[in-house]
Amino acid sequence: MEPEQANFKGMLQTNKTGAFLWKLLQQEQTKESLVKAMLEHYEMTEEQANKDVETFTSQLLKEGILEA
Repeated sequence: MEPEQANFKGMLQTNKTGAFLWKLLQQEQTKESLVKAMLEHYEMTEEQANKDVETFTSQLLKEGILEA
């Protein structure tokens, strides 16, 4: 997954985890690598990390900011 920054014409609000994920997405990542990074950086369950990654990446895909 890699963000399509040049094509983004809107505004996206993020929380701390969203900002963390956005930084990671500056390089190609897998869902698994994002979840692993979340677990290493934040105190959360794997279920919550998966949910956060899914929510954030789904929004980016929906807006056309991220390519699968």
